[in-house]
Amino acid sequence: MKRLNYAIFLLTLVFTSASFSQTEAIGKIFTEAQAQEFYGSVVESYTMNADTLLNLLKSTDDKVMFSIEKDKIIIAGDGREPIYPKNVTIPKDKVLRVFSKSKVLELLAVGRKNDVVIQLREVTTTLENGATVLERSYPCPPHCD
Repeated sequence: MKRLNYAIFLLTLVFTSASFSQTEAIGKIFTEAQAQEFYGSVVESYTMNADTLLNLLKSTDDKVMFSIEKDKIIIAGDGREPIYPKNVTIPKDKVLRVFSKSKVLELLAVGRKNDVVIQLREVTTTLENGATVLERSYPCPPHCD
């Protein structure tokens, strides 16, 4: 009987952990100095108005994905659905950087500046608003859901 209870406890723990990890927010806010230290120098940067980004975020429920293609910002929402520009075709093998919508909103609330800078760094893509930088994104593919 103790083994059965132990097995049930372990299964409950595993399923609970799995459900928490799926709902965990994607992204972490850093200072500019921390971002420089962890992710290297900014190689290229592209600026977007923060209000424009806020309006675009209304088109997605959970995730927002960023990339740069031919010197243009590409933003997709849940399911890699293009939201900026709307008419762009995103190839299936094109890697986008995934953040939780809630973390992008947090960046805008903490940074409180009019512009968001999408930064291509030596090893990743970051978002900057004011003196704060958002990273710890996932690549899509393979982590698109």
